[in-house]
Amino acid sequence: MSGPATVYVSIGNSDNKLTQVQWAQFCQRVVEYIQTRANAVFGEWYSKSDSRWQNAVICFEVFPHQATVIQEMLRSIAYDFHQESIAWAETPETVFLSASRPPAPARPEWSTESGVTFEPPQ
Repeated sequence: MSGPATVYVSIGNSDNKLTQVQWAQFCQRVVEYIQTRANAVFGEWYSKSDSRWQNAVICFEVFPHQATVIQEMLRSIAYDFHQESIAWAETPETVFLSASRPPAPARPEWSTESGVTFEPPQ
């Protein structure tokens, strides 16, 4: 990585090692640390409150000199909360899709088992 990279950090508690209070503290420590060290934070996402699995993702931009420091601290936070790992996914390239007019919709043909083809109702 030479320039900034977009990173997605994912944490979870699917094995229920953490109580609800511990999970909240774990999320808070991870997110707050990234917010203070990343070049920019693009968003945070959490599993639904009634979901069977507890997960969280934070997306941010990081420069090479920041990445190693952040990764080491995340390892330490995982250790403090008895977690086996934290997922770190770097995007190799971000592609921006420019807006354009949608193509004209295709008019599908319908056919019956007998092979008769007709236009669908509109």
